[in-house]
Amino acid sequence: MSSLKLRIDLYILSLAVLFLLLIVLLFQLPENTVVLKIHCLLIELFKINLIPFICIFSLLYCIFIYRKFCFITTGTTELSRKCPQVVQVNYEPMTFLITFIIPIVTINNGSIRYIISTLIMLIVVGIIFIKTDLLYKNPSLVLLGFSVYKVDESNTEWGIGNDIIIICRGTISSGQYLRFITLNERVFFVRKCNDEYK
Repeated sequence: MSSLKLRIDLYILSLAVLFLLLIVLLFQLPENTVVLKIHCLLIELFKINLIPFICIFSLLYCIFIYRKFCFITTGTTELSRKCPQVVQVNYEPMTFLITFIIPIVTINNGSIRYIISTLIMLIVVGIIFIKTDLLYKNPSLVLLGFSVYKVDESNTEWGIGNDIIIICRGTISSGQYLRFITLNERVFFVRKCNDEYK
């Protein structure tokens, strides 16, 4: 899988909470449901709930992305490395949630202008997310049990500087051997090695 496709998918996955909240906030039942026949009810339901249905399909795609990400991260192409000193930074993905997702949901305006401006903002944020190293600021991964660490050493075999990010399922500690996949030049997904595979 290409690095660009992975970044796009991880950005879409980061919006899963937004899709869920929009479904809850915007889903409506049609009036006079008793009078309508079942096929008319479904058509009417779809008409008045276009955005929630788009969000439902987007949420289903997020589930597909998550499963694909789990599959990709089960295999590695790199040799194992010893875990450097790390500091957990699981709070950083929450800044993405608070800064971008919550304001979109709290402005309850169903006008076309609002929808278009929200889409433009999500596209701009997505471009920034994809072009920079903000892959790890993904609240959905944290909610799904992944942990985010920053390397707390200035020079390691992982790279130079304190800006190396490690994402893993569960927790890791210094000195453990880790298998890794490079998401970009400073962000790595890791999993713990069994002793026989170091």
